[in-house]
Amino acid sequence: RRLAYLAFEPRLAVMNAALYCGLLVGSLLVFKQVGWLSPVTAFGIMGGAGLLASAWSLHGVSIKGGLALVQSTLQEHWQFGKWLFAMSLAGWLSKDVYYFLTAGLLGTQETAAFRALNNLVTPLEQVLTALGVLLLPWLASPRADHDRTGMMRHAVIISLTMTLLVLVYLAVVSLWARPLLWILYRGEYNGFAWMLPGLIAAQAFRAISAGPLLALLAHRNSKAAFWSGLAGAAATLTFGAWFIRLWSLRGLVLGLLLSAAVPAFLLINLFRNRLARSAAGMAE
Repeated sequence: RRLAYLAFEPRLAVMNAALYCGLLVGSLLVFKQVGWLSPVTAFGIMGGAGLLASAWSLHGVSIKGGLALVQSTLQEHWQFGKWLFAMSLAGWLSKDVYYFLTAGLLGTQETAAFRALNNLVTPLEQVLTALGVLLLPWLASPRADHDRTGMMRHAVIISLTMTLLVLVYLAVVSLWARPLLWILYRGEYNGFAWMLPGLIAAQAFRAISAGPLLALLAHRNSKAAFWSGLAGAAATLTFGAWFIRLWSLRGLVLGLLLSAAVPAFLLINLFRNRLARSAAGMAE
């Protein structure tokens, strides 16, 4: 799907996602109707829908250059992408490992409540991820022109826009938390609605650091982005686990906020240091 962004054809990415969604939901409904639906077949349906949607998308994106281009591109992207791969693992340790910590330290009921409340945060997370993919080429343009001021301006605009989006989402969802939980879960988790503002607020740190993160990636400095993610993972496995043990679900929310704040703080400082070094190099 992301090939479409490189080809400046976001329309293909939207159609790919729509095709995947249609195949996935339609197949799940058919399998449920005939009694074949299970965790194994559900994962198989996900893989099959993704494969078919991807095969369709490749027909709409032309890649020129042959095998030599593919080999050189793979080499270049490995140098850049290996740190992104490591960063994704660090990101998992920073956030998703909280499910295991909650299950191990508190129990299944608290873990279920955490998952249920976090389902209301997932749409916001996906929007922020999609915006990052869409805006990275826009942020890379001043970098290609060696326009340090332009890159700073673009990074600030991205962070402010995403932060405003998070704040609007926080206000709306917090206001309608109990009605939404009633619609989704028939009120089973209404007693945990107090967690929702904290879970959404953790995304504010991600939004604030979105501009610096994308700027570092535009500079091909994925290694620095990895170290920030690793710091968040360290905060989770130390203070996050400790907070849960001390204060239960309130400690969980506090841990999530800390795990989001630590990498955000490092990303902002890494970005400022990078700009300072660039300015010094231009002056020389």
